[in-house]
Amino acid sequence: MEIDELIELIKKSKKYKHLSDAVVKQKVLEYTEKNKNWQEYKEKFILKEIKTKLHKAYGSFQNKARKKRSKYLDELRKNPCDLDIIDKILLSNQ
Repeated sequence: MEIDELIELIKKSKKYKHLSDAVVKQKVLEYTEKNKNWQEYKEKFILKEIKTKLHKAYGSFQNKARKKRSKYLDELRKNPCDLDIIDKILLSNQ
């Protein structure tokens, strides 16, 4: 298994598909550097380990308000000076 394959498999996950390839690649490279014999491990174990690291770094900050925030951002693009929409976006992170 190659590093690019790991990145692709991780990005197929619904939870991590929105992350940039660079972010996922960074975590994969950190894992492979730390675990020199990583290719001897089972694919499922490797993916679980990397996804756990991604969750700790990025996933724990994501919540179900993402769709609502996306809607607000679309509204803000149409009306960039609307302070009410800006407030709603900021409050969605609480």
